[in-house]
Amino acid sequence: MQWLLEVIKVDPTEADDDGMTPLFIACQMGHINIVTELLKHENVRKSINEKCGKLPTPFFQAKDEGHNKVVALLESKMVK
Repeated sequence: MQWLLEVIKVDPTEADDDGMTPLFIACQMGHINIVTELLKHENVRKSINEKCGKLPTPFFQAKDEGHNKVVALLESKMVK
């Protein structure tokens, strides 16, 4: 993951054609290690509660999928 962000320069806030961001996908799949890495970027932390097009927010997607550890992590990182 770090390699993608630092070497390839993948934009962690860029959405795909369906409007899904890397954070949304990681939350949807319950990949807490990837969510942790993505949340190191301030712009990603700002998007925790932003809708992904017509999709729910990454936070609510994780909650809907029952990924409680991801939900707790997101709650602790929400920009106030």
